[in-house]
Amino acid sequence: MSTQPIQLLLVDDNPMDAALAQRMLKALETDLAVVARWVDSAEKALAEVRKNAYDVMLLDYNLPGTDGQIGRAHV
Repeated sequence: MSTQPIQLLLVDDNPMDAALAQRMLKALETDLAVVARWVDSAEKALAEVRKNAYDVMLLDYNLPGTDGQIGRAHV
């Protein structure tokens, strides 16, 4: 049985944190198939979810210019 990889959107304005999260996801690769896309702002995240379907979003809750409610009324 073929399982589709999880489509994950990583939203973090800190490239070092994003790289760490991506390394952690890569380490899980044998147990969990994940295709991750990284964006560095809430605006880019909103554009992404409007044009692509994601199963999971890892969201930095303290992004500049947002109040931590990226998906509440905008999507």
